[in-house]
Amino acid sequence: MIPSAGEKDRMENELQSLSIGITALLLFTALAATSPGWADFASSNRTITDADHGGTVACRVGQQITVKIRNPATGGYNIVTPVYNPEILKLLAKKELPPEPALFPKLGDFGTVVFEMEVIGKGETNLTIEIARDWEVNKRPEEFLKVKIKASE
Repeated sequence: MIPSAGEKDRMENELQSLSIGITALLLFTALAATSPGWADFASSNRTITDADHGGTVACRVGQQITVKIRNPATGGYNIVTPVYNPEILKLLAKKELPPEPALFPKLGDFGTVVFEMEVIGKGETNLTIEIARDWEVNKRPEEFLKVKIKASE
């Protein structure tokens, strides 16, 4: 079957549009890979977990930080308000998420605690999250997560 002149024109236009789209995608990818600011843009949200405990995290002013840690309620613990320099970090929100649905749920899994933060100033600060039990009034809270934040422009 031979296509009509109108069908040929339509097919050529579609092929040209596809070619332009592929060229644009390749150009965008090449620019993204060679641009020094691209990595900062692509990683505008930094996630910190239990695995980062004791480490150092480099961030930029304006960057969002999400702290995801297991909920320590298993042993009757509560999370104490995080300690940090308020000139460098700002707490935006705290959420307690339920455990992930599982066929065989883990005993004592109380889910995840998530802190949403923003880097608002440059400098260094420790981000420390402590836990305590309500009935242990004469005991100092225990360190649960501690990360050094290095914030730059």
